[in-house]
Amino acid sequence: MALDLDDRPEADRLYEIGLDGDVSEAIRRSQPAAQVVGSGTSTILWTRLHRPDDLQVLLDALSDYGITPCEIHESAGGSRPDRLPASGLADLSSARPPYCEVRIVGRLGAAVLHHLGWSHRVARTTVVRLRASRLGLRIVLAQLSTVTGVDYVVSLGILQSDPD
Repeated sequence: MALDLDDRPEADRLYEIGLDGDVSEAIRRSQPAAQVVGSGTSTILWTRLHRPDDLQVLLDALSDYGITPCEIHESAGGSRPDRLPASGLADLSSARPPYCEVRIVGRLGAAVLHHLGWSHRVARTTVVRLRASRLGLRIVLAQLSTVTGVDYVVSLGILQSDPD
């Protein structure tokens, strides 16, 4: 999450939170002010990218099926500069390849998944929008973690207070 220039921890922000499973009713009971935006099934494909074109090969195969991913996430991979050995030189052969995750709306069939060759899982995600301060968000996430896993949290921006 990038910090806003006017970064005030106490300011209310609008957050979007993706939660594992269909937990709409649990959210409505525990966080009545939260807005349940939706709940849907998606297929998540993931792998470590060992060749530079691994992701493009997958995207081309999906395109052949007429499938467009809704999200693509890729880690930087390798060693972080703050975790280099004391000598300051990283052994590039031991660096981990980047992790990549591609999300597709809906459930792909077994034959397509086998053809694509990536690891996969089918997930149900409940998307919630919530107005909270950073401290309020931490409290909400702590409560939600007892019910379900948190897939992602995105700050949609600082909300302006209403003029008096």
